[in-house]
Amino acid sequence: MTVSPDLIGDRTNWKRRGGEPIFAPRNPWFPEWQKNSSWDWLPAALKSEQTKVVWVGPNKKWWDLAGPRKGRQGVAATTNFTGLGPAPFAHRYSEGPYVAGAILERVDTLKRLISFGVSINPNANATGPMNQSIFSYRLREAQWWESFSKEQWGMLGFFTRTTGWRWIKCILDPDQNLDFELDPNAFGNNMANYDMNLVAVDPYFYKWAISKTWRYPPDRTDKTDSQGFYYDDLSIVNKGTVASPPMYLVTCPGQAKIGDGPGGKLVPMVETITSDKFYVVNTNENELTIEGAVDPVDNPFYRFMRDAGLIDFWLHDIAELGLPLWRRWDDPYEFDYQIPPRTATTIKLAHNYPGAEITMFVPQRYEQAWG
Repeated sequence: MTVSPDLIGDRTNWKRRGGEPIFAPRNPWFPEWQKNSSWDWLPAALKSEQTKVVWVGPNKKWWDLAGPRKGRQGVAATTNFTGLGPAPFAHRYSEGPYVAGAILERVDTLKRLISFGVSINPNANATGPMNQSIFSYRLREAQWWESFSKEQWGMLGFFTRTTGWRWIKCILDPDQNLDFELDPNAFGNNMANYDMNLVAVDPYFYKWAISKTWRYPPDRTDKTDSQGFYYDDLSIVNKGTVASPPMYLVTCPGQAKIGDGPGGKLVPMVETITSDKFYVVNTNENELTIEGAVDPVDNPFYRFMRDAGLIDFWLHDIAELGLPLWRRWDDPYEFDYQIPPRTATTIKLAHNYPGAEITMFVPQRYEQAWG
């Protein structure tokens, strides 16, 4: 790009090296369209470097609590956020008369408690002073509390220019300080301040999972063994600051093999048929390892009937649905490998059905809201 000194003040006439103009002719219906093509011309809200904090409730309602759009929906954060640092943990020790000091047995990761204050319909409302009526306050407060639940999860999100968005799943804590000494509508204030307490049973912050698909090319035979299994490697990265157990989405029919880490054991998965469609392999030790797309529904009533030995007598249609995939797995195996933080890894995969696909997902987990 070449710029003449006399055109510094008129960027619309800048030209590329070939002489063609950088920008198309100005649209007379929208003459200011070019201002978003340069960082210096962006509105303050778009180029702000403030930390953004938002709450997205289980009802999908979005609330800007902090940042350049703070209070846009009529609720703004008023106090410090606590509980945003490294995941809470506790050391478990063994002590005794024959031990000098103590022995660190393990480190337990605990649930995260997050607290902050909010002002509902504040005087500095971003929506303008005309919305300070009693009706505005009452309606906004009703919408705010409808965005929280005792049973359903919401998402607390944080954004910085260096880390992007990170999200944590939270639920309302029973210990809520909802007392007030003065009527929120007294003297025309029409606002209220509350202390919010949230609980995150999963203490990590998440970004969008990284995924990559491995495919058995039907026309390749150079990496196929005598049993028809095609072997190849899949490389993927964990950008998070916490070790992450990968997940796999495997298509049917056929049988897959998944490596338990680089150079680890190749684990034969369950043999499937076309009607199984696909299944998920979750290597997290706290989750069900295999879950099929068409696994039969199981609920407390069916479990009671099965335990009573009456399911085959009364519920023939349920019995004919077949066993879930995890019960058809001949050699159940629990995966041990987790991808270390900030690390790229290569996993060996195999499948015996041409055209089959295995998609690998790596959750991106972080200790802190930013940093």
